[in-house]
Amino acid sequence: MDHVPIAGRVVSGRMKREDRPLYPPRATREVVANALCHRDYTIPGGAVSVAMYDDHLEIINTGTLHFDITPEKLAQPHQSRPWNPIIANVFYRAG
Repeated sequence: MDHVPIAGRVVSGRMKREDRPLYPPRATREVVANALCHRDYTIPGGAVSVAMYDDHLEIINTGTLHFDITPEKLAQPHQSRPWNPIIANVFYRAG
């Protein structure tokens, strides 16, 4: 989050500036956590990558979709079946 552009504004009647990051921190945290939980750690040299551009943020996760999941199914409600259920459970329990 140190490299995310932040828009700041002064709110009338307050002594503190209101900052608004370009990418919401909770959403960014969620997408990175999902990438870590769903990463296929059996791929040598695989990694989760974060690429920041002027107009968008990309989270890249090596590997393929599994359990008959397709990109179309991801756009609809679907059951979460992570590659790493133990890691996913730790993240879930941590909130």
